[in-house]
Amino acid sequence: MDYVAAAKEILSYIGGFENILSISHCSTRLRFRLVDESKINDEQMKNITGVHGIIRRGSQYQVVIGPEVIKVYDLLKKNIINDNYQGRDNISESGNKSGREDSSVSESILEWNNIQNRESIQEKKSIISISVDSPISGIVKPLSVVNDPAFASEVLGKGIAILPEDGKVYAPFDGTVITIFSTLHAICLLSDQGMEILIHIGLNTVRLNGQYFTAYVKTSDKVKKGELMLEFDLYRIKEIGYDTVIPIIITNSDHYKEMNLFINQKVSKGDKIMEMIDDNRTGN
Repeated sequence: MDYVAAAKEILSYIGGFENILSISHCSTRLRFRLVDESKINDEQMKNITGVHGIIRRGSQYQVVIGPEVIKVYDLLKKNIINDNYQGRDNISESGNKSGREDSSVSESILEWNNIQNRESIQEKKSIISISVDSPISGIVKPLSVVNDPAFASEVLGKGIAILPEDGKVYAPFDGTVITIFSTLHAICLLSDQGMEILIHIGLNTVRLNGQYFTAYVKTSDKVKKGELMLEFDLYRIKEIGYDTVIPIIITNSDHYKEMNLFINQKVSKGDKIMEMIDDNRTGN
């Protein structure tokens, strides 16, 4: 993905910097508040390489990119692509002209440290059949049950959802932590066979800003299958009104010819939930 080109096109089709009141992001999408939504070119936005879809939610316009959203966000925020933004330095990412960040800015604070050879992910070869173990105990459901269109429509990739029975998240395979978000609500992993996976704990839990979450790994760490990576207080998060469903997405699922999903069953951590067939080899 050409991040500079994508950022330029997003900026153009959203109506330019002068049309942006605020910009933030979560684990998979850019979030804008705009001066005039009639200036948006939705059809052109959907056709940008690397953009998986758009979502309008209240006063927010969301551009779905996936785990690489931070690279596009940084280009927009840091004025790498357009000098006109320098004239708006007194506007925070949240749109607060006083320069003080409001609560929405917590969604845009992301620790993305020491990411090495990201582009090489596409070059890695998988074995013919790869099993994915459950990172958590619970009930496996199809993504369609998730009350968020970015997950339910599979624009970020195919996968499953788990209704958790406890608050412990384990590594589903041997691999590397691509990133763990500063809010600890989501983690991206790369398996030793080249599979990319996003584990997203609950919906809108980014707003908790890390409260009720504990991390035992950090970005760039190597993990072994079955290793405890995260803990969260399932009872408290549910008690204060958050949906605790856990979407588990294979973000490069288009690299695989087939996916077998083991849904509508109760699983313990370590039980098989998905099986992938590698497109690179089965097609030969």
